[in-house]
Amino acid sequence: FTLNTAGQPTMKLERMPASQMAQQLADIDGSRIYELNSGTLIIKPLEEIPGPTAAYTYTTSTQATAIILTGSDREDADYLRDKVTVTGATMEAVGDATTSTTLTATALLLNSGGLIQPPLPSGSHIEAEYSNQLLDTQASVDSLATLLLTRFARIPRYLTLEIAGDPRLELGMTVSIE
Repeated sequence: FTLNTAGQPTMKLERMPASQMAQQLADIDGSRIYELNSGTLIIKPLEEIPGPTAAYTYTTSTQATAIILTGSDREDADYLRDKVTVTGATMEAVGDATTSTTLTATALLLNSGGLIQPPLPSGSHIEAEYSNQLLDTQASVDSLATLLLTRFARIPRYLTLEIAGDPRLELGMTVSIE
């Protein structure tokens, strides 16, 4: 992890558990931390768009694969945000300890009126704020603001299934449910 790419950053990892430190470093490029069935811990970007084909199909109608015990689904409309502000490191000008700027970026979802029900009054937004003092370039702050907006601009639909157990499943797999 290379620091000091755009000036002298004033930053540090605060006293926190190692898991929080790892999460703060992973957040810089939008990575997720998850554990495989084998116990291996993975830190990498996780594509949040469903794959074109399902890794596995589960059904309640075919005896050979009828392993769904119960199931429910819900949408979380409260998750939606249409404006994200990201704050990064406070940068001191090289050789000048008196001049400093804090890196910030704001991403705004245009034409979000159809997603938010009922529509918000004109000029208002549902905002989210994120801060990570390890973001030391304006490009990284801009990139993370755009990434977070794309995550927040989708209303997630949660599918809860109770299955008899399938050790083949891993986080991020596209599963087809009939």
